[in-house]
Amino acid sequence: MLITTLLELNLDEIVKLYDGRGGMEMQIKGDKQALGLVKQRQKRLYTQEAMILLAQLTHNLLVWSRNWFLAATKAAKVSTERSVKQALRTSGEVH
Repeated sequence: MLITTLLELNLDEIVKLYDGRGGMEMQIKGDKQALGLVKQRQKRLYTQEAMILLAQLTHNLLVWSRNWFLAATKAAKVSTERSVKQALRTSGEVH
């Protein structure tokens, strides 16, 4: 049984959207692990909101940089967790 409010879509389209949700949830879980946000417990609502916004910004920057800089390489398919580990191991300077 499937209950939905997306009345303008047919069943196949709804199922496809729902199937994509699992992939997104796995990506969010991987991002949280990679960014060390798995056990972050913030007591204040503002702090929780700030942490979520920073995590989303970091995720978007990682995905954007991976797609833009690494699109033609094997590294474009690397997980967020591995990307973060690789980036943290890289030495460099900001001028």
